[in-house]
Amino acid sequence: MKLCHFVSVFLTGSLLLGGCGGKAEPISTVEVLPTSTPTSLPLPTSTSIVPTSTFFSTQPLATPTLPLVIATPTFADIQRYAVILVKPEERLTIREGPGLAHRVVGTLSYDATDVWKTGRQIQADHTTWAEIERISDGSLKGWVNAHFLTQYVAAESFCNPETEALVRQFEQAIVQADGRLLASLVSPIHGVDVWLWRTGGAINFDAAHARWVFHSTYVHNWGVHPASGQETRGAFREVVLPALRDAVAPAHEVRCGDYSVPGITEEQAWPAHYRNIHVYKIYKPGTPGVDLDWRIWLVGIEYVENHPYLFALIHYQWEP
Repeated sequence: MKLCHFVSVFLTGSLLLGGCGGKAEPISTVEVLPTSTPTSLPLPTSTSIVPTSTFFSTQPLATPTLPLVIATPTFADIQRYAVILVKPEERLTIREGPGLAHRVVGTLSYDATDVWKTGRQIQADHTTWAEIERISDGSLKGWVNAHFLTQYVAAESFCNPETEALVRQFEQAIVQADGRLLASLVSPIHGVDVWLWRTGGAINFDAAHARWVFHSTYVHNWGVHPASGQETRGAFREVVLPALRDAVAPAHEVRCGDYSVPGITEEQAWPAHYRNIHVYKIYKPGTPGVDLDWRIWLVGIEYVENHPYLFALIHYQWEP
């Protein structure tokens, strides 16, 4: 079961991107909103927060003291944005005005980075529309679905003390099972996509749900195990948390901008629709003499209002 943050997104020509799956399908030139509503994960009640051991203590945890520094992106970059969550075979529509009734004046490719927000945003058709400008298109202006934009950060400025501090705070949240800290690190716009298996699919947690993942008993379908071919079902604390805790064991390494995963290409390791999101790699090397028990989490980070937040977590381990 996957939490979706949007109802629909309309693309140009004969492609529609909509619903939770984001699958491009042939449609007519008439654009209509689907009648279904987004699926929501339940927030825990008093009966669902039941710690099974002292590990899941409900006692207050220490406030993090890791220092933060001023974000690296310069003032000139603050209004520059990039496209995300659009697949290579699709294009994001630019409209003359905010809403589906306005004509299409252009499109953006899945990897576009030359997008500037003007600062104007309007709610229309159950969607937040942002006015943008493309200098490369002769100062073309128009409106796009803001869900598919993220603040642009150049690769060379991404590896900095602030993004590293975010990763260290994330590790602290995992070790201490601190839901409050984890919730504060999650993107306030897109939440965080969690992939247990690359052969499965992402489950999205917004800040409200991230706060409770260490206690919640809600069972998710994490997708097909790449080795056994069987579906993996279970609560975050039962299935994902052990893999995260193993990765942040004392011998692990943290590498900025490293997308490499043994046995697969970088293009396979990091989804194309995340292309404009940069990563850190949390890597636990294999045990000497065993070697195959290595573990990797790719941690995608996006900037929101000039501050970094967790955007995606993708897990990798040795596959026979």
